[in-house]
Amino acid sequence: MRIITVLFVFSILFSSVLARGIKPYRIDPHRTFMGKISKVKVRNFYEDPGQRVQDRSANSELNTGSSQTLQLVKRASDHSFTTLIDSSRNGFGWLNPSIRSISHYKGADAFGADVDFLLLAYRQYIVSNTATGIIGATTIDVANDLSNGAFFRHVNLNEDLGPFPPADPYKSIGGRYPGAVALDRPFIHFNQYISGNADTSPAVSSPYLITDYGTYGNNGGAWTGSYQMDQGYQHWNFEKNRLWNGPVSIVKSSDGKYHYVGVYRNWMIKGESQPAEYVILNAESDDPTTDWTIDTDPTTIDTMNFFLYPSVSMNSSGFGACVGIGHEGPHPGNTFYLYELRVMVMTTTDYGKTWTTPRQIDWAELGVPESVTYSDSIYIPTSDTTQALYQGDVYLAIPNNHGLDVLVSDDQDVYVGYDLTWGPQASDSTYYRDYHECGVHVAISNDGGASFEDKHMAINNGFFEGDSLSDAVEDNFIFNSEVDLSLDQYGYLYATWLDRPHVNIEPAEHLRYNDPNETIGLKTDVFTSRSLDGGETWSWKMNVTQTQSVDEYELKAAMVADGKDNGTVYFAYSTIDPSTSVSQGDPDAYTYRTNRIWVGQAWDYPDSGALAIGAKSRPVIKTYRLEQNYPNPFNPTTTISYELPVSGKVRLVVYNVLGQKVRTLIDEKQGAGKYKMTLDASELSSGVYFYRLSAGKSDLTRKMILIK
Repeated sequence: MRIITVLFVFSILFSSVLARGIKPYRIDPHRTFMGKISKVKVRNFYEDPGQRVQDRSANSELNTGSSQTLQLVKRASDHSFTTLIDSSRNGFGWLNPSIRSISHYKGADAFGADVDFLLLAYRQYIVSNTATGIIGATTIDVANDLSNGAFFRHVNLNEDLGPFPPADPYKSIGGRYPGAVALDRPFIHFNQYISGNADTSPAVSSPYLITDYGTYGNNGGAWTGSYQMDQGYQHWNFEKNRLWNGPVSIVKSSDGKYHYVGVYRNWMIKGESQPAEYVILNAESDDPTTDWTIDTDPTTIDTMNFFLYPSVSMNSSGFGACVGIGHEGPHPGNTFYLYELRVMVMTTTDYGKTWTTPRQIDWAELGVPESVTYSDSIYIPTSDTTQALYQGDVYLAIPNNHGLDVLVSDDQDVYVGYDLTWGPQASDSTYYRDYHECGVHVAISNDGGASFEDKHMAINNGFFEGDSLSDAVEDNFIFNSEVDLSLDQYGYLYATWLDRPHVNIEPAEHLRYNDPNETIGLKTDVFTSRSLDGGETWSWKMNVTQTQSVDEYELKAAMVADGKDNGTVYFAYSTIDPSTSVSQGDPDAYTYRTNRIWVGQAWDYPDSGALAIGAKSRPVIKTYRLEQNYPNPFNPTTTISYELPVSGKVRLVVYNVLGQKVRTLIDEKQGAGKYKMTLDASELSSGVYFYRLSAGKSDLTRKMILIK
């Protein structure tokens, strides 16, 4: 199928804009890339819907559920470990960064067993089957870290939607855009479609969801059939739905119900003039292995607002956010400038049944400057060898149409990760890309999405001239940082993204779509950073793949991080199978060739680092501190807060009045910072208890009272 995307071509023009009366300075060639402000067309990216799923029974080559030690190709650094787990016949499966295809769950599973597992969903390579629409999954036990994990591979999960050729013309024959949600049982979502030609006929497509009758590892592998999630929706003008390529959020509420939200777009073909309608499906279930109650009147995003490429997140209390790019009000025609686009946000408080009207977040609200003065010390070239201070308007744009990620916390905080291109306006059609604001950003709301402020997480070395093909190549698009956000159990925020491992930025000498066998030192790596204060400040970024000759892409990070080992994040990405070469400049090198599926673990984040742009220094924690639990007395839950001045091993243990240990709350390495832990004493009897924090050379104890 075709991904709606935007072409935006950078060129190094080095034209001259002189700040009159200002003494020229010698030019820094690494900071003067000029971008072309091009008007671009809303267009689709081709994917041949005729790649049909064929023989679904020839799965003997792959393990289908038994435990195996990870013995595939491995890589390691001081703070990370990555391993190859499987292959996909092409790269379309993970092309939408808004779809999370790796998920992490740590806790009690649906049958009460404590588990710590990763779940990955992808389009799977079956050796004896040339089909590209087979949905596969891998679960990995990471209780003892990824490097010691056992993995369980599952094949052909959409087999029930066959066979090929279909006897019924409306039988699905190909799975696309899979995602993963790990709760107390695993969930795999994807869309399945029939056929169609991107130019002449639409692909009939519906979203599906499957889960496991069991859970994970040796207790999993008994997958349900594919449940069609759009049964309550019918497009107002189509005979059959064409829903595809959508992000999904699934949560479990305190009453035991599962809640599903999926944001899908109807596929349009060339010549159809009606607006591209997004629908926000929602459903709930007491037992997702048997049935879902699907909303028969789901929300459709008002086409009177220009809203594209959504991302969605929801918490267990029913609060959620859906973000995209666009602007308030309709957009005339089918072309637009990237600078016309803003972050758009909608929120829900009832598990996606109703949503607020899409709201445009302006740069002024975020605090991103739209103009500069001489006092801002922004320089531009005045010749090939000199530069001068600039004063005037700046160019702002989110450089890629799939670049947003949203994450909501249990406290209804909303975090939006995105890339920003920013720089002085050189002329009506050009600008200089400047490092002051260019790079990875997070928009933060602490009032449920009513208002946002921006923090600059990291300067992204970025993609410049040579990363895109010429206008003559039609099937071309630009990847951006593909930033993903994560939260751990202590409320600490993580960001994972793609960048180049360079301090001195230089334009690429080779096209991004060149022969992947060619050794090029400008390939992307995976980077990650952590914030201990809700996104205000960020640690120094860590390169967790360190493979300059390999181009990692289609990056995914698990939304749930882990506070162990001074911060742990799990991520996944694709690389090209280097066994076959392609011609230079082949636009399909990264999408139609075999892809390798990698999964990684990053840990031990720096306790401090560069401040976010405009942020104040955070208070320095000088001593170990254990706060009185709140509330106290309590029934049955209470919160325990503590502070650590340095990294180290931490134990937080609850004792009864006889000195007997009744609960170990924490037993792991943690970084310096403030922490909160919730104690659920539902299984304890009324009485007096003590909780002790042991860290460094300190042992701190406080008393609490449970009254039932």
